[in-house]
Amino acid sequence: MTRQLTAKTGFRISMAGAAAILATVIAPGAGMAGQILATSVAGFPNERTFNDPPVNAIDGDTNTYTWVTQPNNVADPSYLALGFELGTIDRIRLWKIPYGGGGNNSKNLIVQYTTDSGALSARTYTTVTNLVSGYLGTELWDGTVNTNGTVLNDVLDSTVSGWGSLTFDPVGATGIRIGFSNPNPTVPYCDGTTVDQTCNHYRVAEFEAYNSPLPEPMSLALFGAGLAGLAASRRVRR
Repeated sequence: MTRQLTAKTGFRISMAGAAAILATVIAPGAGMAGQILATSVAGFPNERTFNDPPVNAIDGDTNTYTWVTQPNNVADPSYLALGFELGTIDRIRLWKIPYGGGGNNSKNLIVQYTTDSGALSARTYTTVTNLVSGYLGTELWDGTVNTNGTVLNDVLDSTVSGWGSLTFDPVGATGIRIGFSNPNPTVPYCDGTTVDQTCNHYRVAEFEAYNSPLPEPMSLALFGAGLAGLAASRRVRR
C-alpha cells in the first residue's frame, strides 16, 4: 500500500507522487521543452536528390540549404516534412530566403502535422489551428499569417531579418510539414530561365520544430507541489 504524507497546509500526497512530480519538473529529459530532435526529413513529391537535398535543412548549418524538390518540379503544392518521436509540438522555426528557382519567390504555405508512422510522404496530415507569426514577440514572419494554418505571400528573408517562427495550438505529433505553392505564376512552363514560372521550389537552410516551455505560473505550481511533497516526507520520517 502506498504510504501517504500530509503537510501542515493539508496537502496530501504519496511519496511516489512527490517523486514523480519533481522528476517531471527538474529531471533532465523528462517532459522538457525546447527543440525537438528530428529523426527524418523529406521533400515530396519529387524530392531533391542530386544536390542540395532536404537533409541539409536539419544539419544545423545555415550556410547549407535545400531546394526541397527536383529541378523543373511543378507539383503544387509540394512539401517539406520533418519526422520525430511522438511528442507535443507548437512551433516551427525556419532560416530561409525567398528565392523560387524559376518559380514565384513568394510562396503560399500551409502547416500540417501527423500522428502516423512510416514514410513521411505516405502519412495523413491535419492542418494546425490558431497559427500566429513569431514567438513571444520575436522571430516574426514576413507574410500574411492566418489562424487557419496558412500563410499568404511568404517572403521571409533570414539574411535580412533572421529566424522566422510560426506558433500554433499544441498538438501531439510524430511529424510536421510545410506545403508550399506558387501564388500567381505568370509563365505557364518551367525551365528556370525566368522568374514567376510554374517551377515550385522552396529554398530552406534550416527547419526546426519546438515544444514551448510551460507558462511560468504552471511551472511554479508544479515545482511547489513537488517541494511540498518532499517537505511532508521529511516531517513524517522524523
